[in-house]
Amino acid sequence: MAFGTREITLHPFGKGNLTAAGSQYSTEVTNTTTTYTAVQTATIDLPGLDKILEIEFGITTAIKTATAQTTLLKVQASDDAVTWVDLCSAASTTGKTTYVDVTRSGRFDVTTAGFLGKGQGKKSPFYLRMVSAKSSTASATLTSKAKNSSYLHVVYTGF
Repeated sequence: MAFGTREITLHPFGKGNLTAAGSQYSTEVTNTTTTYTAVQTATIDLPGLDKILEIEFGITTAIKTATAQTTLLKVQASDDAVTWVDLCSAASTTGKTTYVDVTRSGRFDVTTAGFLGKGQGKKSPFYLRMVSAKSSTASATLTSKAKNSSYLHVVYTGF
């Protein structure tokens, strides 16, 4: 079998019903604690994977809170859906009583220790998720949902 560099762009998030404005989101997830909760998790299975070279992501989450309070969002990846590695630091934003879209994007160095078998980049499937949390123990509920325009672009060697 011949190996070569392959690229794939996936849109694994926000597979819910269309809104009246034409946007599409995942099911709402509520959180009443300061513990991070998964908004949506995607399983990424790459055909013919030999080694992942680069991962680029752009994930948009709509958030709202019952009162204006700071919320935290970050993107995580895992090779076993148990141990998660942060792909970016937590972004803080002030929640509003109506949904506000917040995007986290960037490229992730797969040689980072702890991701995909300690940087080997040879595990498929792997998992990607956006997580949200409240930054304080205030009583307001945080509601989040992933938008369908979110994407994942992977460059890898394979056959």
